[in-house]
Amino acid sequence: GLIMLIEIKNLKKLFGKTTVLKDISMTINEGEVVSIIGSSGSGKSTLLRCINLLEHYQAGDILFEDHNILKYPGGLNAYRTHVGMIFQSFNLFNNLSVLDNCVIGQVKVLKKSKAEAIETSSMPRYQPFPVVRNNVSRSQEPYVWNLK
Repeated sequence: GLIMLIEIKNLKKLFGKTTVLKDISMTINEGEVVSIIGSSGSGKSTLLRCINLLEHYQAGDILFEDHNILKYPGGLNAYRTHVGMIFQSFNLFNNLSVLDNCVIGQVKVLKKSKAEAIETSSMPRYQPFPVVRNNVSRSQEPYVWNLK
């Protein structure tokens, strides 16, 4: 059967007195590819930011693997090892290699060693090379973020 990864129940998000998300409910099952489509200002990014806990919401529940994300076992850092967000501006560190860009979050936030971060990432092992404009193009930046 289908394995539900994310379930959103009656999500409500306000900015001041303005309701941005009203009674949003959806499920995302393992293996599904989901597109969130809407006009500018319709709440697409806000919904994704709520799922990643980059925004707080006023009502409703978001479950990941049947756990409420606000009470996820191991806390926010444990949750974020499973769920991430790729931003339009990638802000890669030009003074770091691609490999270092991919593991810096785990090293700085989760306090893992670089070796442990590499081992637990989905990143293939290859020789690190600098993130300079002639090595990583703007079109390649999303791939570096995906490796993280």
